[in-house]
Amino acid sequence: MVTNMHFGASKIIFKYAEVLRKDMTNTEKIIWDGFSKNQLGGKVRTQHPMEKYMADFIAMNYRL
Repeated sequence: MVTNMHFGASKIIFKYAEVLRKDMTNTEKIIWDGFSKNQLGGKVRTQHPMEKYMADFIAMNYRL
């Protein structure tokens, strides 16, 4: 599952990302609701692992 877009993230970070996706805050749920409807014109991911960090939201096609 680890690809170059994860920049060498460990399995521990992936497990933590999975937990965070299941237990979003109210604010994250509101933001995700807008992103999930493709309002930015591209795919947005939530709790995306990168090295030893976790991006709450990431839009790969915009590099954000």
